[in-house]
Amino acid sequence: MSTSFSIFFLNIQSLRNKVSELEVQLLDTDYDVICLCEHWLKNFEVTNTCIRNYILVNSFCRENRIHGGSLIYVKPIHNCISVPRITALSSEMHCEISCVYLPVLEAVVLCIYRSPQGDFKIFSSTMEKALRQCVKYRYVCVAGDFNINFLGADKGAVEVIDLMATISEYMQLCPSIMLQSE
Repeated sequence: MSTSFSIFFLNIQSLRNKVSELEVQLLDTDYDVICLCEHWLKNFEVTNTCIRNYILVNSFCRENRIHGGSLIYVKPIHNCISVPRITALSSEMHCEISCVYLPVLEAVVLCIYRSPQGDFKIFSSTMEKALRQCVKYRYVCVAGDFNINFLGADKGAVEVIDLMATISEYMQLCPSIMLQSE
């Protein structure tokens, strides 16, 4: 088994009507892990939504509000384990986490979504708790849409970068953060 793997991340804004389109996009590259946020699905829909050549390993779905959510699909060749104790830290709108562990690589992958209307303090606190639970893993990969402007002088961006720097003293981070200018 290779000691490297590839992650595809997308804020899909409704997976329900985009599965075929996503499958076509995935044909060109052989990704090991697919991280999607804002899938907009309920629990019963997520378990019935299949992406060709991938299996759903972990997801977070909103129960009280519409939209949002995060989920992770993985190629079936990987012996991958869901990490529900980290997903259980999720808070609707504020910090929506799905998490999987790939034992052969000693890597944990987190897919995180924060709504623009989410409380940043709750997001920051939840993300710190999640990352602190990841210290036992050799590698930690974070993919997400935090709805923070990393290209400007955003106080939230500085706080997230500082958190990642602090946590990286204890583990190797492989961040994949969606950059967007507002």
